[in-house]
Amino acid sequence: MPLKNQNLIMENTRHFTQQVALPTKDGLVFLLLSNIKYLESESSYTKVITSTADAYLVNKQLKSFESFLPATMFFRAHKRYIVNKAYVSSFVKKDMQFILDSGERIPVSVRKKKTLTIEFNIMQ
Repeated sequence: MPLKNQNLIMENTRHFTQQVALPTKDGLVFLLLSNIKYLESESSYTKVITSTADAYLVNKQLKSFESFLPATMFFRAHKRYIVNKAYVSSFVKKDMQFILDSGERIPVSVRKKKTLTIEFNIMQ
């Protein structure tokens, strides 16, 4: 039976952590949301990149993830990317890119500029 979005996030009340169950070709992979660095759209698939540099290709569109990932933790930076705010170390205004703590660069859409200032508490 396929998983529904509301079943993908499970709360472990003992440790107060949230997990996601990613369906892969071999079964399910359980990840802590805090270990997901970013998600990248690849057509009708989504690549999930973790803090340990693991990558999982999931047969779901990025908008499916956007609908259940907590907005307090994740930011839709671009039509192809959702980023975990905890891994963003800087923003390059000229290039409209986030630089993650690992040095990876994630593009930020010009349309997200206003939302960006609110989501990241940027002082004006």
